[in-house]
Amino acid sequence: AETEERAIAELSEHVEGEKESIETPRTKKSDKKEKNEEKEEEEEEETNAEVVEEEEKVEQREIDKGEDDTNESKAERVKKSKSRKRKKEKEEKKEKEKVVTDAEIVLEEDKESTEKKLEESDTNETTESPQESPLEHKESGLKVIVIGGSGAVGKTVVPELLASPHVQSVTTIGRKNYDCFPASEKLKQVVVDMADMKEALNPSGRSSIGRFNVGICCLGTTRADAGSDKAFIEVDFTFCLRFAELCSDLGVDSFNLVTAAGSDSGSWLLYPKTKGQLEDAVKKLGFEDLHIYRPGLLDRYLFAFLLALPLPER
Repeated sequence: AETEERAIAELSEHVEGEKESIETPRTKKSDKKEKNEEKEEEEEEETNAEVVEEEEKVEQREIDKGEDDTNESKAERVKKSKSRKRKKEKEEKKEKEKVVTDAEIVLEEDKESTEKKLEESDTNETTESPQESPLEHKESGLKVIVIGGSGAVGKTVVPELLASPHVQSVTTIGRKNYDCFPASEKLKQVVVDMADMKEALNPSGRSSIGRFNVGICCLGTTRADAGSDKAFIEVDFTFCLRFAELCSDLGVDSFNLVTAAGSDSGSWLLYPKTKGQLEDAVKKLGFEDLHIYRPGLLDRYLFAFLLALPLPER
């Protein structure tokens, strides 16, 4: 039994020895292979690093070259810009010199023209008489025709006309004779139906009251006094326009129209609208001299008080 156990133990040791002798070469061979692989990897990494470094150098050279090209193009652009600027400044300088020259020529021409006109004016003053204005006083004085002389404005206008040394005669147009005017040989009152004014005073163009230099229209009322819109429009538009047309037919040079502040043909209100329409219609008659007066609100009681005062001596 002991012999068998010893034989088994020896056999076991022999087997273990053989096993170690077999595994040791394998292990050595595997370690060598791993070292070779590691070496190859290191060599490959070094090669890759060299390739990357070379590529970076090439890329940097290209960047440096591009920057040089860019700097060169910038310098070229700056040079061209300066050249264009100098050229523009030269052109502007030439243009300014041309403008100054043209201005001097124009000034010289204007100077010569002015001197020539002054010479002609001096010559004309010695050879021609000045033209008379339509309101220049005639040797015999002005002949004035007035409508609305009994109203708030007319009561002050007619006495002034009668007192003026430049007025030869004053003719008033009304529905009746009024005693509100000062007694004067210059005054003539004509009674007429306002609706037939033109036909009655200038039938077929043959005036029954003569010719006049100046016409004055002071005619006017209010909606309350007239009693209706229609009656108001008849007085403040129709009668006034017929008088203006009559004055035009009678040769009046200067026509004077009294309307009101705020007159406007485009107004929504009856009073200013009617006054504005009258102004527009009279303008179309073509008077050589037309004057339109637009007073504010009239205080008729104040006018009556002032008219009661004696006129100042002249």
